Amino acid sequence: MFFLECIESILGSFYFILPATSLSFLLKLVILVVLIRKTFTMDTVARPLFFLFAILVGNMFSDLAWILKLSQLLFLPEISYQIVLFIIRVAWIFLLVQFQSISLFIESLVTDQYSLPFRQKVLDYFLR
Repeated sequence: MFFLECIESILGSFYFILPATSLSFLLKLVILVVLIRKTFTMDTVARPLFFLFAILVGNMFSDLAWILKLSQLLFLPEISYQIVLFIIRVAWIFLLVQFQSISLFIESLVTDQYSLPFRQKVLDYFLR
């Protein structure tokens, strides 16, 4: 039991979570840059790719909010709490967009000629 408690204390430490989240953010940024570079050479961009962009950006913003909050807790306590709270609230909004984009992404992969149903037209307007 002591071994599991030791592992939990290491993995649950803010000093471990901050670099892990930063690495996650950088990996998603590299994936996004590679996808953007690939789309410049394409004649037409498939609709699922737009949803994938929205998923990546939403998740990156969530990582950014975590990085900012953990940096404030660990290293920079002089960062204004209002700024951190604003970024966290915007990250919650991006979380909603991310989940909606995941559902549209999966739905668009199922069919060959995907067209948005009426209930999804509002989100498609914001993703373009």
